[in-house]
Amino acid sequence: IEGHAPAAGCMLALATDYRIMGAGKNDAPITIGLNESQFGIVAPPWLAELMLLTIGHREGEKALALGTLYTPNDALRVGLVDEVVPSPEVMPRALAEAAKWAEIPPMARAGSKSIPRKPLLEKLASTRQNDTDSFVSFVAGQGVQKHLGLYLESLQKKSK
Repeated sequence: IEGHAPAAGCMLALATDYRIMGAGKNDAPITIGLNESQFGIVAPPWLAELMLLTIGHREGEKALALGTLYTPNDALRVGLVDEVVPSPEVMPRALAEAAKWAEIPPMARAGSKSIPRKPLLEKLASTRQNDTDSFVSFVAGQGVQKHLGLYLESLQKKSK
């Protein structure tokens, strides 16, 4: 993780086997987290549950409600990332870690990964259409659209 990873960036990181995050710069630390609630959206249930599995129930509950964006060291503290390294070392360190994981037979690695996630995967499969319909309906709502507009305006003001 070499840069900011909010929302979908965090989702992609949560899908990986091992997460290495750059420390960023002292004057501009990078962040990671599911910040959807900050702009009026609720994270989809399957994503929220993956976050809870990763960082623990109470920490995850607070993070989802507040839309917490973690600094690299805070992400390490709660278990959202596995390592924090100086930013220039992210890619070399990630390649070294990937080589270690690649030595494990793929079927064994995938099977081992699926055991603790089995309940979540089964729930995801059984509720996929309902979750999709609910999310689309929620996001299309007038209140959410208003908050999204305000959030986008705030981002434009920050970039000037």
